[in-house]
Amino acid sequence: MIARAPIAVFALCAVGLAGCLVPYPIEERPLEVNYPPFIVAGTLTPSTEFLHEFDPRVDVDGVLLRAAVDDPNASNQLFFRWFINYNEDIGAIANSGDISPGESQTVEYLFRPCLQAFSPNAQTEIIHRIDLLVSDRAFWQAGTPANKSVPSGAQTLQLTWFVRLDSGLCQ
Repeated sequence: MIARAPIAVFALCAVGLAGCLVPYPIEERPLEVNYPPFIVAGTLTPSTEFLHEFDPRVDVDGVLLRAAVDDPNASNQLFFRWFINYNEDIGAIANSGDISPGESQTVEYLFRPCLQAFSPNAQTEIIHRIDLLVSDRAFWQAGTPANKSVPSGAQTLQLTWFVRLDSGLCQ
């Protein structure tokens, strides 16, 4: 009887220490939602809500377009491109860059319509269209539309300014 007591005690301890035999469910981590980039309030100049009249006699340096951009996803690096009179066949980039993750940064472009030709018919255009495209993924070099393509799942933000120019005032 003495020999059986230690075996019974050992068996009870082994079962008690083994814990629950039904496994706990493994909690799945929800995927992080990829939110689009945004404009920081009060940083957009000039406004995109109206046509900007450019007079080279007054605006000698050109029109400075700017906006502070940020992303709710702190780990996202942002990429931006400026386009002047965008044409899908050409897709010429006027300027580009990137913003480090977790930072708000002001991106700006000095538009000088009298000094540069921005499209094949820039000499006759009266109204210029300036686009700022921001993406939370790197732009693809190939694809349609030209120089605006981004990977699937990328979030983008686009701002558009219109600038009227009387080309006869340019010297």
